[in-house]
Amino acid sequence: MENTNVNVIGESETADRLEEVIMHEGGHNWVYGMLGNNERLHPWMDEGLNSHNEMRYMRTKYPDYNMFLQFVPKRIKGILDLEYYTNKQVSGELMYMMNAWTGKDQPIELHSAEYTEMNYGGIVYSKTAIVFDYLMAYLGEDVYDKCMQTYFERWQYKHPQPEDLRVVFEEISGKNLSWFFEDVIKTTKQLDYSIIGIQKEPKDLLITLENKGDIVGPVVISGVKDGKSMSPLWIDGFEGKKVCRYFNGDYDHIRIDYYGDMPETNRNNNIMRVKGMFKTLEPIRPQIIGSMYHPEKTQVFFTPMIDYNVYNRYSYGLIFYNRFIPKEGLSYKITPMYSNGSKNLSGSLNLTYSKFNRESNIYNYKISLDVKKAMYDYGQEYIRFEPKLDITLKKSSLRSKKDNYLSASYVHLEKEEETLAFIKGNYTYSNARTFNPYSIHMQIEKGDEYSKASLILNYNYHINQKKRLNIRGYFGYVSSQNNIYDLQMSAWNGTNDYTFSEKALVRDNLQTNKLPYQQQIFIKEGGLKHFTNLTSNNWMSSCSAEYNLTKIFRLYLEAGTNGVNFTYGTGLRIPLLRNMLNFYLPLYTEEGLVKFDKSYQDVMRFNLNIRLNLIFFR
Repeated sequence: MENTNVNVIGESETADRLEEVIMHEGGHNWVYGMLGNNERLHPWMDEGLNSHNEMRYMRTKYPDYNMFLQFVPKRIKGILDLEYYTNKQVSGELMYMMNAWTGKDQPIELHSAEYTEMNYGGIVYSKTAIVFDYLMAYLGEDVYDKCMQTYFERWQYKHPQPEDLRVVFEEISGKNLSWFFEDVIKTTKQLDYSIIGIQKEPKDLLITLENKGDIVGPVVISGVKDGKSMSPLWIDGFEGKKVCRYFNGDYDHIRIDYYGDMPETNRNNNIMRVKGMFKTLEPIRPQIIGSMYHPEKTQVFFTPMIDYNVYNRYSYGLIFYNRFIPKEGLSYKITPMYSNGSKNLSGSLNLTYSKFNRESNIYNYKISLDVKKAMYDYGQEYIRFEPKLDITLKKSSLRSKKDNYLSASYVHLEKEEETLAFIKGNYTYSNARTFNPYSIHMQIEKGDEYSKASLILNYNYHINQKKRLNIRGYFGYVSSQNNIYDLQMSAWNGTNDYTFSEKALVRDNLQTNKLPYQQQIFIKEGGLKHFTNLTSNNWMSSCSAEYNLTKIFRLYLEAGTNGVNFTYGTGLRIPLLRNMLNFYLPLYTEEGLVKFDKSYQDVMRFNLNIRLNLIFFR
C-alpha cells in the first residue's frame, strides 16, 4: 500500500476522502521513504508525523471536512450537538482520549508490537498528530516548518532516531523541549490546566492558573468577547500555580486553549467569567442520547425508558446521566419512572466514583451506590440499596489477555413485611486468550440465616475453526437455617432471587402460574436448564457443556448431584438477538423423554440479557 514510490490505493467513499488517502500514502515517500525511519521501532516517526501532515493538508484545503461526521445528516448533528466539532476533534483527539480517560492509553514512543489494536490507531496516528499540532501552535507555523525542513535536509537518505528530531527542534527554536520529547512522547502523562482566579487591576487582569496535570507544557489563554478570541497569550509551562498578567479588555470570559491546540484530557475547567458571582458555573445543556464532552456546557444526557414487570406493568420514564463516553470521576444515572400498574413512582439511582492508576497494583477502583424501588408482588413494594466496591488489578501489560477483578458489596433490602441484609464478595480471574479462553469465579455470601461459598469455572474449548464446546463447572457450599437459602440445582427463577439482584419479570410463581413469565431463568448456582426439585443444605456440584450444533441450535448436556441424588438432561438452546434472548428446549432428563404436548410450554425456559438504554424489560 505504501511502498516507496509506489502506492496502491483502492476506492473511497468520497472524492475528498480519496484525496486524503492519496496524500497520506504519498507522504510516506518522504516521511519514511527518504528519511528511512524504522516503523517497527518508532512507528510514530512515520505514521504519526505523516498523519500530522495529512491533518494540516485537509484542514487548509477543506476547512469544513470531517471524516466521520460528513455522512451524518445536518438535522441529526443538531439534535446530537455535533455541529461544531472539527475533524481533528472527532478523528484525532477522540481516539486518544477515549483510552486516556480510562487508563488504557500507551506512550507514543513504543515498539509497534507492544500496542493494543485500538492504541495503534489512537496513539501512533492520532495522538502523535495532535501533539505535533500543539507543538506547532506553540512555536508558530514558520518556526515549526523551518524545524521540519532542517530535519529533512539533514537526515534524508539516512536513518534518524527520535533524539535526532529533538536536537533539530531545540536548535532551530532555541527552546528546551524536554516537556515535549520526554513527557508527551515517552509517557502517558496527561495535560490539564485550569483557571482558578481573576483579579482586576486598572490596566491588567491578574489571572491565576493551576497545572492540575502531569506535564509542564505551555498553556495559551485568551479573552473571549461575543464568542471570538482576542489576543491569545502563550505562557511557558509551570508546576503548581502561577499568576499571569493579561491586558484588561471588555471580555465575557477568559479561556484556556480557545482554538483547541492543547491535547488536554479535561477541558471543563478552562473557562472563567470576568463578571458575576458564579464565574465558573456553566449553562446546563440537556442532550438526548449523548454527545462529545463540551467545555462550555454542563451536559445532562437523557434517554427514554420503558420498563415492564408483572406487578408494575409498564413503567415510563427517562434516564438522566452525565457520562456518555466512559471517563473517570463522578458519574450518575437517575431513572425516575411512573408505573401504570401501581399508579405510583418507581425507578433507580446509580452514583459511581471511578479512578484509574497505571502505576499502582490497583489499576482501577469504583465505589458505587445502587438504589432501586419497584414491586415484588401485587401491592407490595421494595427498596433496595447496594453500596459496592469494584477493584481491577494491574495487568502485566495492556496487551495481556489476563484480568483479575475483586468486588465487595452490602445489600440492604426493605420489603413490606421484613428487612434483609446480605454481604457479598467476589473474585474473578479470566484469560481471554484467542484459543480456549477460560474464567474462574469465586464468591462468598453472608446473610443473617446463612453462609454460602461457590466456585465456577467457564471454559471455551475450540474444537476447530468453527466448532466450540462451552463448559461450565460449579461447586457450592451452604450453611443455612432456612431452606429459602438452600442451593438450587436448576437455574434460578424470580422466586429464587432472594437478594433481588436480577431483573425478573415475575417473582412469585404461585400467583402467576398461568403466565409464561415464571419460565424466565438466570444461570445461577447449579444452573441446569431443565426444572428439578433437587436442592441442598450442604453442598452441590454440577457440570454442563454446550456445542454449537448449527447456526441456529446449540446442543447442551448437563448433570449434577448433591451427594445423595443425581440429575441430568440434554436439550437445545436457541439464541436470538445476538444472545440477548435465549430459549432453552429440554429434550431428555432423568425422568425420560420430554413430551411435546400442551404442557411443553411449562418445560421450555428462557432468559433475557438486554443491555440497551431504550428497552422494554429490565
